[in-house]
Formats: sequence, structure tokens, C-alpha cells
Amino acid sequence: VKTWMPVDRYMGGVEHAILHLLYARFITKFLHQQKMIDFDEPFKKLINQGMILGPDGNKMSKSKGNVLDPNEFIEKYGADSLRMYLMFMGPYEDGGPWDPQRLEGMHRFINKIYDLVTEDYEVGQVNTVNESELESRVHKLIKKVGQDLQQVKFNTAIASMMEFVNYAGGLKKSNTSGEQVWNESLRLFVVVLAPFAPYLAEELWQKLSGEQSVHLQAWPKYQESLVKDDVVTIVVQVNGKLRGEFVANTGAGLQELEDMARELDKSKNLTKNGEIVKVIVVPNRLVNFVVK
Repeated sequence: VKTWMPVDRYMGGVEHAILHLLYARFITKFLHQQKMIDFDEPFKKLINQGMILGPDGNKMSKSKGNVLDPNEFIEKYGADSLRMYLMFMGPYEDGGPWDPQRLEGMHRFINKIYDLVTEDYEVGQVNTVNESELESRVHKLIKKVGQDLQQVKFNTAIASMMEFVNYAGGLKKSNTSGEQVWNESLRLFVVVLAPFAPYLAEELWQKLSGEQSVHLQAWPKYQESLVKDDVVTIVVQVNGKLRGEFVANTGAGLQELEDMARELDKSKNLTKNGEIVKVIVVPNRLVNFVVK
């Protein structure tokens, strides 16, 4: 029967895998042998999820008294915090022991996202390099998370979102992005967030746009030109010790990098008003002030 097709992806617990595979493969191969179907494997891809263990590192069991009720954590932290914590525990196939401290950490991250999107943004002196970096980072995020979702690498996808939120939070404090670029970057980020934290993403989407549900939006397409490393982060050192960093265009000249580092020193007093006797510039990497 040509209309029958194998399942694209089978995902299930490892404890059930043996019998599930035995039954499914036996029946499929029998039907194929009888020429009733034209494929002999029931699944195109098989993925077994890891087991969530109790806080004591053992398999959850009523007899051991280490079973946890997820509803208690949902009431305290919210469903999105619990969902993202479970996805961030480690590789999907590994599972791991329950750790309430890490759940609290994920709850703080959820709140950090909420504050980033909902708190007012006041535009200051726009820095086009910082704007370009923000656009680049959000498009790199779209590419990275999209690939990770296909490969069931939820933990690394969330780690990428954490990096983006940290960068965006720092940029928000400096107010160096224009409002249009800032708002569009947040809109794209919320769409990427939606599969991981659907309730939070929906609320944030309504605050940002008021349009139909975020879950009806198409997955954003990243721009190839923006995922290339057109900008780099330059480390600023004083006598070899890290004191700050700034963003510059890839291939920026030595004098340009030195001037930008001196501007950062002027605003942040990185050298503590010491006398700069030498400046070492490594293209695309660092500026080191030798101070006495």
C-alpha cells in the first residue's frame, strides 16, 4: 500500500524501547515480507530520552520514596521554568538527577527574559557597531537554535539563548542600539523562545506586537550576511590583565582599535589614571595598555 509511510521520528523512554521496537519492527517486517507495504523499518530515526533520576541519584520509585510531584514545582516556579530546566539538564539522551537549585536558576533566567523585554528601553547615543553586533547575534541565534531543534540538542539551544540575553541585557544598559533594531531583535528572539517557554513567549509577544499568537508565526529565517563574523569582540588588558572589552569591525586597523580602547579607558578608567607607556594591539583580538 503506497500510502503507508514509516514514522519520521520515534522518541520514547529507553525502558520501553526494547518491546516497542520488537513489536513495531516485527510487524513492519512481516507486512513488508507479505508485500503489503514498501518499507521494512517502522521509523526513519530513533531517539531514546534519558531518565530523570531522584535527588538521591536513584531511579524514581514509590517504594524508595524519592518520587517528585511536578505540579508542586509548576505552582511555585511556573510550567515554563520546569520545562526549560528539564531540557537544560544535559543531553536529551542522558537525563540526570533532579537538582532543585538548578530549577531555581532557570526560574531566575525566565524572569531575566521577562525584564529584558518588558522594561522600557530608552535610546541613548546610537553605536552602529553595537547595532550590527546585536543583529548578527540574533540571526546567529536563529540559525543555532533551528539546527539544535532538528538534532534534539535542547540544552545547547538554551545555552545559546542565555548568551544572547546576557549580551542584550548589557547593550540595554548602554542604550546604544536604535529603537527599531532593538525591537525587531526582541521580536525575533521571542519567536525562537516560543517552543521552549510557550506561555512566557505568548505573553511577551502580545506586549511587543499585539498580533496573533506567537505560535502561529513562521520560524524566522536568518540572513547569511548577518551570521558571518563581520564584527569581533576586542579584549582590553592593562599590564596583561583583563579590564574590559568592546566590539569592532573585523579587520579594523591598529590605530582604530587603539583609539576605541582609549575611549573605553576614558569612560571606564581602566588604567586607574596611570601613565600609559606602551600600547600593544593584536588585530581582531586585543589591546593591551602597559602602565606604570
